[in-house]
Amino acid sequence: MPTPILTILDWKSSASGFVGAEMLLQLGGYYGTTHYFDPDTRAWLSLNGARPTQGAIVNIRPDKCRVLVSLSQGDLETALAKFHECLDVFTWLVDKGFAKLPEREEYRVDNRQFPSVTYIIQHVIAKPGLLDWSYGIGVEAGLRAAGLGWTPDQITEALAVKAELDAKRLKKTDPAAQPWLKVREALSEAGYGATAKRDQAATTGTSWHKTILFFLQGQSVDLSTAPPDQVGMLTHFTQWSERVQLEPKRLETKVANVDFGWAGTVDAVASCNLEAR
Repeated sequence: MPTPILTILDWKSSASGFVGAEMLLQLGGYYGTTHYFDPDTRAWLSLNGARPTQGAIVNIRPDKCRVLVSLSQGDLETALAKFHECLDVFTWLVDKGFAKLPEREEYRVDNRQFPSVTYIIQHVIAKPGLLDWSYGIGVEAGLRAAGLGWTPDQITEALAVKAELDAKRLKKTDPAAQPWLKVREALSEAGYGATAKRDQAATTGTSWHKTILFFLQGQSVDLSTAPPDQVGMLTHFTQWSERVQLEPKRLETKVANVDFGWAGTVDAVASCNLEAR
């Protein structure tokens, strides 16, 4: 049986199972970090070259748990090189005033503010899945808004403004953005639209991540009152983790590259045998 390999693991709960370039770049960014935050000493400690030599995106759903993509060390080196290109573009955008560094205290290292891996990537490449999702939201908005009393002309104008916002040719703070923002607010108050769906998806994803974290930490997970999809998710994840001989080394760990200046939070670094997936 192959020897388990130290692996960077990132959990995805998307129903589509879509593999985008941003996922590979994310693994590359995590692979390229040099330090991790130790909650016991409240200090950033050097990895001392002990980096994982494998990376994987794991899709966890109520009906299955599977590896969407796994990267060898050579693949991770390539992904890291491409991430460096993203970092160069992001730095250029910051210099030109088209992007700014975030102000999240958890990614402050030695009084230096670091952007996260995902923050960098989202400023450089679009997520095809999100573009499709945003288009679907626009279609739903057009259908729902009419039932809330908006006229066809108002809906047409609002969706035209939304397209400008999606293309980043218009900012939400611009007065011209109001037609879409007003429709979106009305949809949200009625329980429809982008905000409601986004918040529900975020809540579900966060809940699943916490359940997996508690399970891997060895804590008791009470699913007696949990919805069926969460029970199915943990059942399939448990079976998968046993099959690949998953042995967590670090969970929900903040990491950083102190030389080039980026950070992030890795779902898990674990020893596992992905060939048994």
